[in-house]
Amino acid sequence: ITCEEVAGTLPILLSLGSRLPQIVQNIQQGHTGQLAFATYFLNTLGGAARVFTTMQELNDPLTLAAVIAALTQNAAIVMQIILYSGKAQAATKAKAL
Repeated sequence: ITCEEVAGTLPILLSLGSRLPQIVQNIQQGHTGQLAFATYFLNTLGGAARVFTTMQELNDPLTLAAVIAALTQNAAIVMQIILYSGKAQAATKAKAL
């Protein structure tokens, strides 16, 4: 294992560390709280464009893996927002009572 290989995997690990806790928290709570659909939807579209660009321009599997990991996590949050859409409001009302 070289320093270059280790440095190449850091973006993948950082990407997983940024969205994975949010995905797990949403599952545990059963709602997404105040997450904005538009923000994550646009992040997902941008991630899809990044995957396409990476496949066309680079021949680097580590970069492609990092981009796919980010796309997958953003898509998972978008799906959670869709699936849990009415549950966040119900949970907020229940806490207020």
